[in-house]
Amino acid sequence: MKKIVAYVLGLLLLAAPLLGALAQEASAASSRVAVIKELKGTVKVKKSGGSKEFTAFAKMSLNEGDIVTVGSDGSAVLRFANGSSEDDQMTVSANTTLTFSKLKEGKNTVTKVSVKSGSVWSTVKSIKSASDEYTLETPTAIMGVRGTNLLVYVDPVTGDSKFVIFSGVGQIAPTNTRTISQPPDVLVYPNQQVMIDDRNQTTQFPGEVIPIDLSSFLNGVSPQVIESIIGAKNAIDQENQQFIEKKKQELEAGQPGTPTGSSADLDRIIQNLNNLITNMLQEALKGNKITPSELQKLVDEANQTLNKKIDLANTPPQVVSDAEKLKMEQLKKQQEARQEAAKKQKEEELKSQRESLIKKLEEERAKQEEANKKALDDAKKKAKEEYEKKLSEAEKKRFEEESKKREEELKKQTAPRVTPTPTTGGGGGGSNPGSSPSSSPSQSPSPSPSESPDPTLPNGITGWTLMTASDQPLQIQRTKQLEQEQQHETIYAVKTESMVTSLKLKLEFGSDVSKVTLVRSGNSNGGQTIEWNASGEVKTLEGLETGYENFVINVTKEQSDSYSIEPLNNLFVLNGVTEPLWLTHPQPFGMEGTTYSRDLENPNLFRAEVSSSTANITLFSNQSDFKIEKVKVNGVELLSNYPFFDIELDAGANEIEISLADQAYYYKHIYTLIVTRDAPHEENLPEGLVSWNITVGQQTNNIVVSDEKFAYAILPSASQGVYLNVELAEGYSGEIVLPNNSIDLGGPIQLDISSDGYYRYELNISNSELEFEGSIVLTVKVGNAAVYNEQMGAGGIGLGDDSYEMTYDQLNGGFYYNYNEVVPTVRLNPYIFIGNFVPDFMSPEDVQILGDEREVTSEGWEYFLFGLQPGLNSYTLIVDPLRQFGPNTVEYKLNIFVGYPQV
Repeated sequence: MKKIVAYVLGLLLLAAPLLGALAQEASAASSRVAVIKELKGTVKVKKSGGSKEFTAFAKMSLNEGDIVTVGSDGSAVLRFANGSSEDDQMTVSANTTLTFSKLKEGKNTVTKVSVKSGSVWSTVKSIKSASDEYTLETPTAIMGVRGTNLLVYVDPVTGDSKFVIFSGVGQIAPTNTRTISQPPDVLVYPNQQVMIDDRNQTTQFPGEVIPIDLSSFLNGVSPQVIESIIGAKNAIDQENQQFIEKKKQELEAGQPGTPTGSSADLDRIIQNLNNLITNMLQEALKGNKITPSELQKLVDEANQTLNKKIDLANTPPQVVSDAEKLKMEQLKKQQEARQEAAKKQKEEELKSQRESLIKKLEEERAKQEEANKKALDDAKKKAKEEYEKKLSEAEKKRFEEESKKREEELKKQTAPRVTPTPTTGGGGGGSNPGSSPSSSPSQSPSPSPSESPDPTLPNGITGWTLMTASDQPLQIQRTKQLEQEQQHETIYAVKTESMVTSLKLKLEFGSDVSKVTLVRSGNSNGGQTIEWNASGEVKTLEGLETGYENFVINVTKEQSDSYSIEPLNNLFVLNGVTEPLWLTHPQPFGMEGTTYSRDLENPNLFRAEVSSSTANITLFSNQSDFKIEKVKVNGVELLSNYPFFDIELDAGANEIEISLADQAYYYKHIYTLIVTRDAPHEENLPEGLVSWNITVGQQTNNIVVSDEKFAYAILPSASQGVYLNVELAEGYSGEIVLPNNSIDLGGPIQLDISSDGYYRYELNISNSELEFEGSIVLTVKVGNAAVYNEQMGAGGIGLGDDSYEMTYDQLNGGFYYNYNEVVPTVRLNPYIFIGNFVPDFMSPEDVQILGDEREVTSEGWEYFLFGLQPGLNSYTLIVDPLRQFGPNTVEYKLNIFVGYPQV
């Protein structure tokens, strides 16, 4: 036995190295992962085979089959690893979704990533042998990487894919299924890009490789990508230098390869590669992708370790040949045409979806109304049958005749039913339908007085008490009164402290009520009916479940030989329900037309940005749990007859207040949504400007031009640097006048804005060849800026030759003056009064004085009020530094008494 054991142990010892190697290879083949190194904003992960999304976190491991989604406010840096070391790095921009199609580590390393939308920057280090693979797949192409640094971008509008190579080589094959013959793979070299769409590119594809279009390179790219590119500069420079040396050797050997055809081509390539990153950073500044201070900080930090320093001030621009320039322009026009066509198609799709949504909502509404009507008709029919059982044949015949007569009367009525007037005795008389409430009373006998019904109870119910099984009373609240066309509905709600299985309900009602029924709606006990035939009865509501239990209350009234069923009443029991998690709910309401995201600092605030072509959005309840109860747009309540709200957007920031409620209208909450719409400023620019805007951090804000002399912008609270970005047309120059100095226009200019308030600047623009000189006033409102007078009691509104002054009325908040004689015209000057305002830069154009159908003219600070009449003459003085004079302005009443004794 001992010999056998020794023999087996010997075999195991001999096999141990082989087994270990096999185990190591098997382990390595399954251990390649991607690890989240950094992340900002919203980043979600759906694990392979799962349906639930998880919020990502730093150091989270991602495996084959996992799906990563980065929100509009987010970015993520991923590092690929094999369990013992790290190699490839990927920076994922906002609005990007990708899947790890294959992650394998063994004899060869395989990394396959499918980019569904958005942009991804990759720094590849795992390609060490011919069998290693790093592949990026998009909806239109597959790129195999034989290099280091590249960007892949999937256009959100067209779905086209752009591949951009900074160093190394990308081998790209289109995946267009419509292509009859497979186009050849195309090699893309450093400082080159190619756009792949869903056309048949069998012949066109090879010729569409062009130099990197730096002006559009950063479209859809997050600032984090810029940092990653700067961080990879040493590796990019080193690999590109090796590429340059190889091309030099090919030229010297008389065998020039792609993309060099001559020494002039090589010189141009060398210059562009040596300055590629610096020129990219210059375009990032022009496109407001990064502020000058942020960029300078990144450059200063990077230059400490870079072999070739970044010099933003002394960098030659990118050089392209005439043929390349022509090809770039042609492809750019094609892409713009495709984007325009895709936008129109998207608009048509949204329009169709919107029409479908409206149709669906109307169908559901009609279905619900039909169900409610059926419930009422069934209850009415049952009540009628019960009533008829008690009648003799003669009484039944009389009842049917009276019912038919009543139905004919109802058909003739065209106006909505109001509170009925008590029926008077006798066959004649009656009040004059055209008489007013002050007319003398009719001689018909008045009905006997009765107690007014409690408006907080269903009509016909005089009292109700809901109790727990231990007789502990619960408070029933009327939470909502709905009046919609033919449907009148009242909602009541009561909340239990904890989940209960039964409750007791005592109902009290007058002698005019024959019966009250509760019909249970929804859940497994839907349709259950509980009936009260006598006032004061206590019934048990049994089989209650956790959640919102809904009961429809039907009150059947019996008067003489007729009866009626009152409008719909709903009683909700919040059984063990707690208040919704308002501050963490990711999508508490639905929105059509764009998407929105929660503000990182204020959980009650959501933000969305739309282009100038988006004129409206639609808000709707995105789930049965929440209902939109009320919507205010820029302080004005929006009315809607449907369960959704159409909102027309102004240019700039639109502040939308959304009041939500649960289905019982018991719990309520208010969110604020800021939708910023780009102004169509391209069509209304001051002369000499190609474009202008204001950036606060990474947010771009449009400037609205009111007329040729005035413009304004509305900004959020300025917690970061505020920059005015101006691009002048060729031949034009200009300056901006700041409080302490003047700065030439062109590029980003930091404005002296550090807190909420109003700020005003003057821009002077000229063109000597055209003999043009012009200026425009720019007023900027920041955050919750207020307009107010610091010395109201000081007055300052002069009359006549300024020897008289209007008196401030502290009680009513306006001004008044008494003339003891008739004066048809008054001269008024508010200069001193306006001079005490904050902000302190007011001019006459910031003030308006309006009279009720009386003429008012002005010259500078002097206003002439014409046509004053004996008695009270009222005017309104309006102050608005933005000169819009809309609803959000400051107003003061000016009351001038003419022909009154002086007081």
